[in-house]
Amino acid sequence: MRVLLGVTGSVASYKSVIISRLLHKRGIEHRVIMTPSALNFIRPLSFIGSSGVEVYTDEDFFERNLHIELARWGDVLLVAPATMNFISKFALGIADNLLLATATAFEGRIVLAPAMHTEMWNFRPFQENLKKLVDMGIEIVGPEEGELASGDVGMGRMSEPEVIVEHLLSGTGRRVLLVYGRTEEDIDDVRVITNRSSGRMGYEIHRALRGRGVPHTVVVAGCVDYLPSGVRTVRVRRTEELLEALSELLEEHNVLIMAVAVSDFLPDKVRGKMDRREGEIDIRLRPNIDVLRSIREKKGNRLFVGFALEEEDSLERRAMEKLKEKGLDLIVANVLDTMGSGAFTGEIISGSGEVLARFEKAPKSEVARRLVDIILSV
Repeated sequence: MRVLLGVTGSVASYKSVIISRLLHKRGIEHRVIMTPSALNFIRPLSFIGSSGVEVYTDEDFFERNLHIELARWGDVLLVAPATMNFISKFALGIADNLLLATATAFEGRIVLAPAMHTEMWNFRPFQENLKKLVDMGIEIVGPEEGELASGDVGMGRMSEPEVIVEHLLSGTGRRVLLVYGRTEEDIDDVRVITNRSSGRMGYEIHRALRGRGVPHTVVVAGCVDYLPSGVRTVRVRRTEELLEALSELLEEHNVLIMAVAVSDFLPDKVRGKMDRREGEIDIRLRPNIDVLRSIREKKGNRLFVGFALEEEDSLERRAMEKLKEKGLDLIVANVLDTMGSGAFTGEIISGSGEVLARFEKAPKSEVARRLVDIILSV
């Protein structure tokens, strides 16, 4: 594997020297491209002295079509840190320095490790630019929540070098389709039947996947409180729309995590807007689509992870039944109090029925990290 390591102007630039050293220790051939602003934070000699690697700057830009030569040389382009400026210019096709010109000509795998302040990360036009790149298949590692250069604590801290290199070289090949939220079914033109799922568990799984550098797409169902960032996201509302989205997206992924609370029932018919002056109205409900059962034939060699929300006294029994009924490889079984809460009580159970982890009022972030660890180890 040949790695091009792009370095942009950020306080986190010092971490790129550590990345270079880690690649060198693993015998990974690599070259470094530094932007003009990166030179304000770190010098080429830092890379040359620690790894003996070739370093290129804009002074080399017009030598022998260097950007094309470098783009054809590398198998992977890793930009770490990737600033807001670099990401936005790249998304818009701007190539006003050697790194950007190389990136726009690069036809291999591209991985970006963002680093910026929280307000910059949350800036809507920036997130739209980031989504363009994600939709192109570009991988995003991090950022994380933590201490920032300003001394604040928040989202935007660049992932640690070991995490980035592990993502680069892990070879897990996992491409995850994560579904969370809650589906809605129309009662009339303005009212719906749904449930109390907040989407918190799915959001924490998204964060755990992002923290481990696992490429993933998120399908968010309904109006939930927790929305993902930095990944390709598809919004749906009704269960039928969810099934259509899964049928389309499943081919691109080899892991499905169904952390979504599907509305189990839907009205027999949808009315025009009901008026309370009409008096009492009877609404007949019928069973909704069983999404997992509907896509079971498409499972193939994919890893399917389901969720079960049950009464505590029947939790494990019902979870085992769902494992078999729906052909799951893992199931996350949780008690009713978990819905809409920040705490989780339940178990992660393997397809063979082995309880892999138990939790008692644990933070959902802890459960999410453990689930992702299990998925990556299978």
